[in-house]
Order: sequence, then C-alpha cells, then structure tokens
Amino acid sequence: KPLEGRGIGIVMASTSPKFSKGDMVTSAAFKWENYFVSSDGPLTKIPTDSGILPANYLGVLGMPSFTAYVGLVHLCKAKAGETILVSAASGAVGQMVVQLAKARGLRVIGAAGSDEKVNFVKSLGADVVFNYKTC
Repeated sequence: KPLEGRGIGIVMASTSPKFSKGDMVTSAAFKWENYFVSSDGPLTKIPTDSGILPANYLGVLGMPSFTAYVGLVHLCKAKAGETILVSAASGAVGQMVVQLAKARGLRVIGAAGSDEKVNFVKSLGADVVFNYKTC
C-alpha cells in the first residue's frame, strides 16, 4: 500500500462535477504514486490563475500556517501586548508563528539553532532571538 501525505497534482480524468481534466488539486491524502484514483471528497481545487506558486499550498498556505494559526489563536489565545517564546522559530511552523504573533501585536522571542537561523528569524520581525546551542 502506498504512503499518503500532502501533495499537489493535476487531474488527468474526472467523472466528478467538481473537477475537470487539467485542474490542479491538493489534499492531505495524496497517495505517493505517479498516478492514483481518488474520490472527490479529500481533494481541494487550486486556482491556477492567481499567481500563487502551487508549492505554496504545501507550505505557507498549507499545514505549517494552519498549525501556527490554530496553535497561536485558538489554543494559546494569544493577545496583543503579551510575550511569546517560539521554539524552533526558523522551522516551517515556527516562522509562521513569529509572523502571525507580530501581526497580532505580541512581543516575540525566538529560539534557533545557528547564527544563520537567528538572523533569519530576526528578518521575520522577532523582537529577540537567541541561538540555543551557544547561549
């Protein structure tokens, strides 16, 4: 049985009214094969005329941002004026937390594992960033 995970693909043929041949789709239940047959339920159509790169639906418009948003807003219930420490602030989810927290008016302290990553997190707008391997 093939592995499943997030992916982007092009519809090669369809019997669903939701999709046409040539549509670009994404899903968290993509089978890691060259081709596979799917019901239309787990698939989401991606606009192809938006100027957004398809790969962004796996990154900034995908799981990392969703995870960051749900964690920051719904689980932490973070409010403007509060301070948040972001572990792994240069990672896929962490860098989104840094940006979302700053946009919501929080003071952001980031932890990263190299000086290069520290500089990257600073460029995202974190107020304080430290290298946890050298501090």
